[in-house]
Amino acid sequence: MAYKTQFAKIKEKRGTLEGLLKNKIYKPYIKGNDINSKGQICRLFLPEIQVVCLSRIERRAYMLLVWDNDVIAVYSQFALPLEDTVDIANRLNIRHPTILENGNTIPSVRTIDFMVLYKIDGKEFYKAFTVKMASDLKKSVLKKFLIEQAICHIDGIEYKIVTESAINNIKADNIYVCYLARWWAENNNIDNEMIDDMTFIYHRLLTECNNDCLKTCQQWESYYHLSVGQGIGFAKYLIFNKKLSADMNKPLIFERAKIYKQGDI
Repeated sequence: MAYKTQFAKIKEKRGTLEGLLKNKIYKPYIKGNDINSKGQICRLFLPEIQVVCLSRIERRAYMLLVWDNDVIAVYSQFALPLEDTVDIANRLNIRHPTILENGNTIPSVRTIDFMVLYKIDGKEFYKAFTVKMASDLKKSVLKKFLIEQAICHIDGIEYKIVTESAINNIKADNIYVCYLARWWAENNNIDNEMIDDMTFIYHRLLTECNNDCLKTCQQWESYYHLSVGQGIGFAKYLIFNKKLSADMNKPLIFERAKIYKQGDI
């Protein structure tokens, strides 16, 4: 894939809500091949929002965010207006980060890891999150984050730096496993009416199997004449869509897990 210049990404409105309106899809400002990143790069594609997590800790933070019932949308690698960040940096007497492009050193676009849209009690609002390992928060790095914090403050957006101490790794990894099955119905060309029927049967079998996940999956596969493994895939799908419950604070091993109808745990 060809590298896009900063000018091209700004013109495309990458990493902005304006870009979402213009292109009918949100594209993160930073793609995985744009930078050298520590750890794992995770790319997730939704119907209207592309997601890029540049490290394992970002992926875990993202999973906890999308699991939150109050969250409507999560925009990753969200770009801040360059002219505003340059102005704020000058006011705060902070050296604005730069990049070398076409032989010239120019101010680089600042991004926020996650700009999150919430809806609570009918009110919609945004929160901004920067996600970093505590060991990476050197004084020079924190100075740069003051720019993002100031921009958010001006816009009335709460800004927070999140480190590993605030992240439940086991829960986040469990969510990720189920998240990967969120398209189970689409991938198997099953409509909503059939999903409702399959869910009803799964719930009935779950009661008969005393909440044993593996036994329920095996009987459910037999009932619908499906191949081995489809039952666990469906269980993951139901958990992510919150039609089943499990103890997400313990490693979720489906072959040995107890799972429950939503609300029974």
